[in-house]
Amino acid sequence: MNVPHPTDRSTLTGLLAGLLVGSLGVLLTLTPAAHAQADPRDAADAPVSVSTAAPGDASTPVPELPFDDNPDPDQCGIPQPLGDAVRGTVDGSWQGETLFADVHLYDSHLRSRVTGTIPTGTRVKVEMFQNNPVLNYWYVRWDGPDGTVQGWIPAPFLTVQR
Repeated sequence: MNVPHPTDRSTLTGLLAGLLVGSLGVLLTLTPAAHAQADPRDAADAPVSVSTAAPGDASTPVPELPFDDNPDPDQCGIPQPLGDAVRGTVDGSWQGETLFADVHLYDSHLRSRVTGTIPTGTRVKVEMFQNNPVLNYWYVRWDGPDGTVQGWIPAPFLTVQR
């Protein structure tokens, strides 16, 4: 009885051809789905939160803002690092009225997801600034009692001290 060895050229060629065709099929199937779900601008703008003020609570609704937001995300600026010496104070007031006792932080200037909250009056480390056409954003970090909270805060809710 003659059993082909895996080193037989025709068997090896067939296996390689099948592997190549199968791999291409998988890539062609997954590529449109990946493009539909991923926006490279989001990855550049959205540092990942280490933890939130309410760990595991991803259901926090994104609140409406009392001022205009950026209508076209494609026109927004590139985040600029600020170094280690910049601090700020969170303030949930707008036009003299306290709107938020706890100010929301977001995953990016697109405000798709709340990454945590910081109490009004809290001093934070300010790490980045994003200059935008209508509403600027600051990237802040706070080591609170429940862990580190970080994310993007709309400029009107932060007073920066340099």
